[in-house]
Amino acid sequence: AITLPSTLGHARCEALNIQQLAAQELKLREGQANDTLHQIRICLGQKSFLFRTSIHSARSQHNKTRAWRDVNAVDCTLQHHARVYSKARKAMVSLGASEALLNHYKVLRQEDLKVSTAVADPNMRGQRATTMAWFWTMDIRRDAEGQAWMEECEESSLAREQLQ
Repeated sequence: AITLPSTLGHARCEALNIQQLAAQELKLREGQANDTLHQIRICLGQKSFLFRTSIHSARSQHNKTRAWRDVNAVDCTLQHHARVYSKARKAMVSLGASEALLNHYKVLRQEDLKVSTAVADPNMRGQRATTMAWFWTMDIRRDAEGQAWMEECEESSLAREQLQ
């Protein structure tokens, strides 16, 4: 096993004079956080898309079961990416990341990973005060390229912003 600077902590890295390695790992962890947030956004968009297209339109028990199986598969992938993000953020903290960086990469809570009805239908009554999770406002490149479910989520987000 390779020991990374994040397992040693910021103070120990300074004592061993390996701050440059710690800084390199911090950049890698930031990239890892960006990649996993990208995947989380895609999973949430896909989950919302499945709710709208598969769950609501399923007429038979067989089709509903199949649709829920698809939603659960996306949810398992979503939970995996959430764990990876949390570990990357924890490593950033251990490496002594700046307060500004940690404010940018906030703690991911379980309620941030829920598909909101506001995403599914932004024009629904009572959705004006509903807020989206913090990572929806981040600029993560390549997020929505060619993804129908991402287009739906972005349109919902833009519609909500225009209402406010």
